Amino acid sequence: MFVEPPDFAALVAESDTIVRGTVTAVESRRVTNQAGFEVIRTYVTVMVEDAFKGTATHSLVLSLLGGRVGDDRMEVSGMPQFHVGDRDFLFVARNGEVLCPLIAAGHGRYPVVPSAVDHAAYVTRANHAPLRSTTQVITPLESDSINAQSSTDAQALSVDAFAAAIRAEVRLSGPARRALP
Repeated sequence: MFVEPPDFAALVAESDTIVRGTVTAVESRRVTNQAGFEVIRTYVTVMVEDAFKGTATHSLVLSLLGGRVGDDRMEVSGMPQFHVGDRDFLFVARNGEVLCPLIAAGHGRYPVVPSAVDHAAYVTRANHAPLRSTTQVITPLESDSINAQSSTDAQALSVDAFAAAIRAEVRLSGPARRALP
């Protein structure tokens, strides 16, 4: 799935909900879509630790197209995969209405990982390359995926620094503006 990466201001402005949280459950089920066809959707429950925008309070359940039920698997290329215990910043819009509720798929997910050096948490992109600046958000994920494995966490944004940048941008952007599907 090819998506146009947003810049940081658009990422924040187009989000209905922005949270930092921990994945507590991942469940795939067969459901009937609006066209009457049976599909598999995956429901990701996130315990909200910090809410920056929207109405999420204690938890948020993301609905993504695809998943595995028994021997049946439905895959959507480029769809983010979640696991219990994942800690992420999530930029969400139109949850339950679209294939992937994360803004620009992987561009709406920023994992939080502990530093190997000092165990302080820092932020990465969905491809696990350290996020060093909010200006990096617009860079296609594929362009820095080669460096993701060899990168260190030096100069990566801390959780607090990324949270502060989000709060500042939410104040500037105001209510969510809907991007076209």
